[in-house]
Amino acid sequence: VGLSSENITGVCNPFAEVYLKTGSGARPSLFKKKDVRRTYFVRKTANPTWNSQSFVFDVPPEACYVPRGRSVQVRVRNYRVVGGNSLLGSATVDFHSLRDQQPLVGWFPLSSRGGGRDLDSPLSHWGRGSIKLKIQLIYSIPALLDYFLLLSETADMINLKRERILR
Repeated sequence: VGLSSENITGVCNPFAEVYLKTGSGARPSLFKKKDVRRTYFVRKTANPTWNSQSFVFDVPPEACYVPRGRSVQVRVRNYRVVGGNSLLGSATVDFHSLRDQQPLVGWFPLSSRGGGRDLDSPLSHWGRGSIKLKIQLIYSIPALLDYFLLLSETADMINLKRERILR
């Protein structure tokens, strides 16, 4: 919400990229693609919503017991047809803030590429905006089944709403 645009119109075409940072000291494989998920972009807005999107990552089992150095990073970018997609801001949630397989829901401020709060920027008093996230680390079979049940119920509710609208 409240994304700062890079152009004079004050709006952008935002989309989000979600990364899983493993924090392992091992050297990355040359052949493994980066594990990133992307939302769709929302046209001409500074307040996008991606309510119906959720992402599942395969987390190493040791992340449950040694969360240090592991995090989920969300980068919000401006979609461009020509040229590269510019970075609007990013937020990071460390695994050590996730507790007891319960979802963590909250607003996270977007910071610059370097992770700072852009104190040198002329727009620093406005900030780069914030993003609302719901993150859950699931590592037991019963919790995973509950999660998939919740997803299927949510999908059923969305389909019912669509059917009512089409009638």
